[in-house]
Amino acid sequence: MTVLLAVFALVLATVGFAGLALAMNKHHRDVFGRMPTRRRKQMLQAMSCGLLLLSLASCIGAWRVSQGITGWFGLATVAVALVALGLTYLPRIRAR
Repeated sequence: MTVLLAVFALVLATVGFAGLALAMNKHHRDVFGRMPTRRRKQMLQAMSCGLLLLSLASCIGAWRVSQGITGWFGLATVAVALVALGLTYLPRIRAR
């Protein structure tokens, strides 16, 4: 059960950080080819923050408060690395 919640938290954090990255003009333009509207940026930011909070809640539910917060920071680090690698190599993959 704990492993499943950790994987769930990792997926939520990865999608949350990807949403925050897409709320930035540069990354949105790189992925979609156009600038985001103000409403889309606000929607992405709000949904991403909600996903990150759900990810934190999942870690706390799996490991209690102190270990959950610590574990969430570790999972968040992995999630950010995955998003950063994805955004770095996306233009190269699209060019093929």
